[in-house]
Amino acid sequence: MGKPALPVRPTLLLAVLAVIAAGLAGWWFRPTPVMAYGVIGDSVCEHDHRRFTTRFNASERECTLGCVKGGAEFVLVTDTRVYRIRNQQLPELGTFASQRVRVEGTLEDGGIRVAKLAAVDVGTSTSPGCVR
Repeated sequence: MGKPALPVRPTLLLAVLAVIAAGLAGWWFRPTPVMAYGVIGDSVCEHDHRRFTTRFNASERECTLGCVKGGAEFVLVTDTRVYRIRNQQLPELGTFASQRVRVEGTLEDGGIRVAKLAAVDVGTSTSPGCVR
């Protein structure tokens, strides 16, 4: 009687459990890797530039860059969804405006943080809107 049932102090046990819980939470909430095919568009037109291209006699690329210059953001338009691109400062975004691309990165809050961006021929992609 009078001896503690556990050979370790309760505060030490709580500290170990807290470290384990933090590790599990870090593993559980890690960024999800993603690879997707789509078109780099803007948040105003997405990929439907008809109302501006015919009105102002501009190409889709000029429309996308004009919308971004006016305050819109670059987005990735797949067959099923429109993803906000989280790192808007990426210089390749302007280069690939209105082009079909393969994007590799991580999924963050419904958007994509782009790590790698490459042009794709229309017939090359195996799953046009594939997000993994």
